[in-house]
Amino acid sequence: MTQYTQYETVYLRVDNEQPSNPIVEITKLDTLPLGYIEPGNDFTVGFEIYNPGDAPAKNLKLKLTGEGMKADGINMKSGLSTQDITELRAKSSEYVFFELTVPKNAQGGTYPLSLEYEFGSQEGQTAPPKGEYGFSVEVKKLAFQPSTLIFDRISFPAKAIGRNRDAKISFTLKNVGTSEAKNIVISALSKDESGLTSRSASQANVESLAPGQTAEYSFDFRSTVGAQTQNYPVDIKVQYVDDSTSPDKPHEIMQTVGVFVVAPKESAPGEKGPTSTPKLIIETYEIEPKLVQAGQNFDIKLTLFNTNETKTIKNIKLYLTSEPGESTDKTKPVTGAVFTPVNSSNTFYIDSIAPRGKVEKQITMSTVPDTEAKTYTITANFEYEDKSAEKYTATELIGVPVIQKAKLDLDEPTTAGPYFTGQPSYVDMSFYNTGKVTLYNVKVKLESDDLTTESSSYYKGNFNPGTSDSVSMDVTAMEPGEKKGKFVITYEDNTGEVKTEEKEFTLNFEEMQMPDMDGEDFDYGPMTKPFYKKPIFWIALLVPAAIILIVVLKKRKKKKEEQELSIDEDN
Repeated sequence: MTQYTQYETVYLRVDNEQPSNPIVEITKLDTLPLGYIEPGNDFTVGFEIYNPGDAPAKNLKLKLTGEGMKADGINMKSGLSTQDITELRAKSSEYVFFELTVPKNAQGGTYPLSLEYEFGSQEGQTAPPKGEYGFSVEVKKLAFQPSTLIFDRISFPAKAIGRNRDAKISFTLKNVGTSEAKNIVISALSKDESGLTSRSASQANVESLAPGQTAEYSFDFRSTVGAQTQNYPVDIKVQYVDDSTSPDKPHEIMQTVGVFVVAPKESAPGEKGPTSTPKLIIETYEIEPKLVQAGQNFDIKLTLFNTNETKTIKNIKLYLTSEPGESTDKTKPVTGAVFTPVNSSNTFYIDSIAPRGKVEKQITMSTVPDTEAKTYTITANFEYEDKSAEKYTATELIGVPVIQKAKLDLDEPTTAGPYFTGQPSYVDMSFYNTGKVTLYNVKVKLESDDLTTESSSYYKGNFNPGTSDSVSMDVTAMEPGEKKGKFVITYEDNTGEVKTEEKEFTLNFEEMQMPDMDGEDFDYGPMTKPFYKKPIFWIALLVPAAIILIVVLKKRKKKKEEQELSIDEDN
């Protein structure tokens, strides 16, 4: 027997290379609650951190940052804005989350945020050891309508005063908004203490002013012995807060008035008495309507007054300018002036005004439809000359309160008949806030002389613009025939005015018929019958049962025939 021996050579490759490439990826972002975040609410953002690399990522540091993280934007509710992961193993993930909050005074819009990450690098690593994951949080526009303070009336010396004379400035503040103005700070400061100084406290503090409430305030001034012949302006400023803002960013309105002082002048040979600079002011102004609705026209009536006792002013030019508007839609800001003249120029020319003379002018203006509800300022600019052709300029400020129109649309009530006496039925109706302001204290009532109901009212409360709601109310009639009713919705608009909308409906009730029992018709009258005594109940119950019984019997017959056929074949 011959034996053979065979040899084979096997080559093995030994790879001593160790895993050295950790990678960090953000594979999931969660925001709870979903959708928009409302000012004043808390929310949570969570991230799934994944390492698709072949080595662990060690000392991983995560930091939440971005432009949206600010005092009046997004804040940490609890904990720190940084988190650490000691080691994130290869092909594994960990979940981290941050608890955040949005202040009540935050403006609606998109807040950009980012999650920055950084981990320790090691030899042979090719992936970057740091990175950033950007995202954003949508904050819903504040539904709360702020309070609105306006200067309802301002009184100051219309005539020029001499040196060392008293001057009183008084005014009325009115809250034309729908919420309470709080922590009101009122100040009246002379812009030139060398000619006009304060004789009373220059600041007043008021705890609150309720919607629709007015209050009067006054400040005393005195011209100095060294005052020159000129106009001395006084700035009246009002700052206040409400639930839509914070103490460090209060609402503010301001009005500037002037006290004209005449200084005595030494008479030259042949001259007698003092002379003074001519002053042109707006003595009064009226706005009709007093609350201007956005998108509508309004009239401004001005009374111009030459305060000088002896000098005529001439070649008078008056032109009006207004500040840029603020839009109700923050994504589409108003770029132009909030007020524009209608079928006219914003400039007036007046040939002359005699000493102590007055001239009235009127202009019709319109507002941009998307203008946000608040008080805006119109500046009246004067240019004029005296008889010596010396030129003068002056300005006056006019406050114009703008409101947005509330709009509530109602669908036609929907019904589902037939309706039977004694049986509760339902009537539904949907309604929509199609305006640009929140509606307050919205309440729906069902009213009827023919119908009864167990729940006749529904309180909605605040109704945000661009949203909808619906009501469903039960109704019962005890007698057959046509029955009428109506939905009545009451609400308050952004000026506090109570408004009402109505929608009527008609239902036709039939008398309930009892089934034929033993060949006799039993008349139960208008009594309410249980459902199992209605004919339709028995039809709905018995017909399907009969069909099922027929199908079962047919299947049994067929099976029996098949069995008999099988027996015959065997035989």
